[in-house]
Amino acid sequence: MTATKHTQGPWQVFQKWPGYHGIEIRSGDISIADLRVNGHNAVHGEANARLIAAAPEMLEALQAQEMADYDPEASERKGYFERAKQLRKAALAKAEGRS
Repeated sequence: MTATKHTQGPWQVFQKWPGYHGIEIRSGDISIADLRVNGHNAVHGEANARLIAAAPEMLEALQAQEMADYDPEASERKGYFERAKQLRKAALAKAEGRS
């Protein structure tokens, strides 16, 4: 795996401007992105923000699956497939707003 070049997760979604549907994605005190949505775009804006915020978890899940796929027999014994599955489910839940 290569060294991480992005801001470490977890990333979280915050309402930035009440009443305007301003959304900020942060990692601790670091701002990752600001989304400004209003009117009929508000529902999409919140869903988009969740998807962006789940990016670090999705990357981790993909890396775990790639590692498990490298040697399937050893990965099965060591539980790498199960770990990849858990990470994948957690990333999906975060992206879909279920966690």
